[in-house]
Amino acid sequence: MSVTQNAKELADLIKTLGDTDLYKRIVELEGEIIDLSRDNHHLVQRNAELEAQLQTKGSITFDELQGVYWLMDGETQIGPYCQLCHDADKKLIRLQDGGGMGSTHRWTCYACKRNYGKQR
Repeated sequence: MSVTQNAKELADLIKTLGDTDLYKRIVELEGEIIDLSRDNHHLVQRNAELEAQLQTKGSITFDELQGVYWLMDGETQIGPYCQLCHDADKKLIRLQDGGGMGSTHRWTCYACKRNYGKQR
């Protein structure tokens, strides 16, 4: 049984006994429990987000020549990812193949509309 359910049952019991002051205090306590549960849920979510960012930070590398980020899975490069989106918002936005002509290949970030080029 949850803490909020216990508080609700206790409030109902006190209400039947007719102690209105104690009933009001239990109802206030129940509200505080609900607020704490909501805060805890948000903190658990935020913690998971930060852990994911920390894990990503350990496996991301910046390629100065191409101006893009790559995720490393062992020796395998995954990506590329937009430098601007990652540096500004810590978002990993995968660049899309923009094709190219001759010796230049282009990537495009659909989020910030920035183009990246590399020599073949």
